[in-house]
Amino acid sequence: MKRFLFFPLLILPISVFAQGGLPDKPYTYVEGKAEIQKAADIVTIRFDVVARASDVAKANTEVQAKAAKIFELLKRHKIPDNDVIAESLRSEPEFENEQSYTKRGNVIGFNVSRSLDVKIRDVAVFPKLVDELIAVGTAEFSDVASGLSNEKEMQDQLGEKR
Repeated sequence: MKRFLFFPLLILPISVFAQGGLPDKPYTYVEGKAEIQKAADIVTIRFDVVARASDVAKANTEVQAKAAKIFELLKRHKIPDNDVIAESLRSEPEFENEQSYTKRGNVIGFNVSRSLDVKIRDVAVFPKLVDELIAVGTAEFSDVASGLSNEKEMQDQLGEKR
């Protein structure tokens, strides 16, 4: 008798779910993905201009002189000022012994660095500019990223195609 009561209780929830939106007939599930491939037309480079000297003022003067050379180089390549971000200036002492944090030793010099982000809209200029920055010997590169100038429009186009 208990088996007869158990079977209707098992069937009842399945029939309730089938009427509540789950399909009761075979169906096909389709999922799509849209992708557009386009060559990058913007390159962003991030680097630090670094100087090391025994005196912090001397290191700062050297960094500012190197940064001025880089700004001139960027102007020669027709990179607008609003595509150049010089965001920070860091000064850190360099110690004789940096093996432990509690005993660092004597200060033997200072590292001064200035971070720059440069957006290059003419990709053809990119290789020559990087070669010139390396030749100047002042840049320590941290990131190179490519992108699209009309990325928002491309994302909207993808949304329309879905």
